[in-house]
Amino acid sequence: MRGATGAADATCHDLRRTGSTIMTSERLGISPFTRSQVLGHGTDTGGGAAVSSAHYDVNLYLAEKRKALEAWEILLLEIVGERTEV
Repeated sequence: MRGATGAADATCHDLRRTGSTIMTSERLGISPFTRSQVLGHGTDTGGGAAVSSAHYDVNLYLAEKRKALEAWEILLLEIVGERTEV
């Protein structure tokens, strides 16, 4: 990644943070909840809601994660000029 971008101090975690920020921006409009699922954080809420999510919600949110990651992929391909029509 560093060689391709010329950013000597860039890390994979920098890309993770950037993706997290852009997913919930107006540009992509992914919900904070779905973004948290994509990142493996479970939920953005605390307290009892976090307990309920952790112990009772066994949904994997695959469709929501797929939609978020496909939107992120399209944006990245547009940025690097390699987007093709699907």
